Amino acid sequence: PEPHGTLFAWLEGQLHEHGPLSWERMRENLQDHAAQGLAVRLMSDSTVVQGRLEDWSAELCDLLKRIRIEHIKEEETLAIEASKTDPAALMRYQELRAQRLELIRQLEPSNAAPT
Repeated sequence: PEPHGTLFAWLEGQLHEHGPLSWERMRENLQDHAAQGLAVRLMSDSTVVQGRLEDWSAELCDLLKRIRIEHIKEEETLAIEASKTDPAALMRYQELRAQRLELIRQLEPSNAAPT
């Protein structure tokens, strides 16, 4: 929900389009975007700077992995469909499946980084 929904949708788009970016680069890309004010406020909040950034970073990383898993599932479906006419699409499916399974493995609690 708003106001965070707009920011998360923008973050997801940036991740898919550019991969991981520094805050400086994201701030440049946020120019004139509806989520600019919220993002700048969150990143300048003293509670974030004094330790919550690590917690938020881990939570955001987890969320982005989950979004990526969903995106990979969609790509897998397309690759399976394409494999009916393109044998190379089956290899693409296998690569995507391996990526998805690795992300799922990283989300398991036993693989979480110690706090």
